[in-house]
Amino acid sequence: MGRDRPGRATAVIGFCLAAGAGTRLEPLTRATPKPLLAPAGRPLLDLAVEALQRAGATRVVVNAHHGADQLVGHLAGRAGVEVVVEPVLLGTGGGLINAAHLGLLGTGDDPVLVTAADHVLDPADLTDLAAFLERSGTPMATGLIPATTNPFRLRLEAATGSPGPGVPGGEPSPPGGRIVPDPAGTPDGPRGRKERDPDHGRRHSVGGRVARDPAGPWDSAGAYALRAGFLSDLEPGPATLSERVLGPLLDQGRLAGLPFRRPVADAGTLARLLDVSAGLLTGRWPYDLPAGQLRQAAGTGPVFVAEGAEVDPAAVLAGSVVVDTGARVGAGAVVTRSVVGPRAVVGPGARVTGSFLGPGAQLPPGATATAALVPGSPAEPANPAQPVPGPHGPDASPPSLGPSLPGAAQSVPGPDPGAPSPAPILPGPDPDAPHHDPPPPAPPDPPGMRHPDPSTPGPPGGGA
Repeated sequence: MGRDRPGRATAVIGFCLAAGAGTRLEPLTRATPKPLLAPAGRPLLDLAVEALQRAGATRVVVNAHHGADQLVGHLAGRAGVEVVVEPVLLGTGGGLINAAHLGLLGTGDDPVLVTAADHVLDPADLTDLAAFLERSGTPMATGLIPATTNPFRLRLEAATGSPGPGVPGGEPSPPGGRIVPDPAGTPDGPRGRKERDPDHGRRHSVGGRVARDPAGPWDSAGAYALRAGFLSDLEPGPATLSERVLGPLLDQGRLAGLPFRRPVADAGTLARLLDVSAGLLTGRWPYDLPAGQLRQAAGTGPVFVAEGAEVDPAAVLAGSVVVDTGARVGAGAVVTRSVVGPRAVVGPGARVTGSFLGPGAQLPPGATATAALVPGSPAEPANPAQPVPGPHGPDASPPSLGPSLPGAAQSVPGPDPGAPSPAPILPGPDPDAPHHDPPPPAPPDPPGMRHPDPSTPGPPGGGA
């Protein structure tokens, strides 16, 4: 922590980047801003704000542009949270610098913790990052994760600071002064795999100066700790973090990095959003679910039905599935590896696979949705319900989650050989493919969704 006078720690201020348009999740994000998408009953924005607060932030500033009215409405009355609306989108760097110039992030050496609404991480890593900044002797420190395909690769140099063994940022660097991630991961490391390293992961907590390296093993985790005064000295205006903040610091050798020891996820595409949903249901991150029932049958992923949702006894839910508050799943519907958002409706006999139905989305009876982003009505904000301790609400009667046998895995029944063939489940767009803006006239149905031919019977209640 910074200090405003000898012996007295300065309060940490949190900043959450939430202004982007979420184009990789269109058309879903045309109706609901990405920060308000709820992969497991709670909006991404709420998880980010909670992470900053649990890491020590006494106040959290959120920037907003796309869907600003909805974000302001969602956070209205939230203690210790302030929203800065950007009439013109300023970018990740410009938004942060703008908040500093408005005097919202403190002054001088005051510490600021930064994360993004679409990044899910462990608050403990943010706590470690804030403590590491104090020891690093640099104006800014970034969390680090093992690099994949991102071109912004980094090399971690010799450790900075030396508080002693067992403290992040205080371990000696290995011979040669370069620190690399263990490809097997640590027990609570970025990839969540089991420990194979004889030093039990201690060297993965080493922090140090970072430098550009096209072959470097590290990438930024999208979370930062920095000094408020440093931001106040930067030129305001639209800019990315890379060009206005990180790039100049790297050129000057003044950026530090700390490898994160716990999972980090970017929920910016459909595939990643569904992975985050599954991770939240299985406890990959330490966030409570809202009131509801969490079930898991052998051989399938977890199924969470929020309080106030309705699932017909003849419906089948399998894989990692979320049915959010006020949502309804009709008789004979089959939902697998999907999120059914607040107030969304899956009609009788409909099939949903690998899809995300936004708040108020409607899937007609007998329709199919595969790898689809289905928008709905933004009339109401995403479910703002406060979480309750544990994975489910108290004394709630569990809704039926489809047919299952005692002691057996819940499964999707095969089709009746004598029944007419159901309408095919059409694949949607590759969520990780390069995005191209759609033409101005929006299509009548989102990608991956198909209505059945009204002249033919709908699909049977079973069937994968």
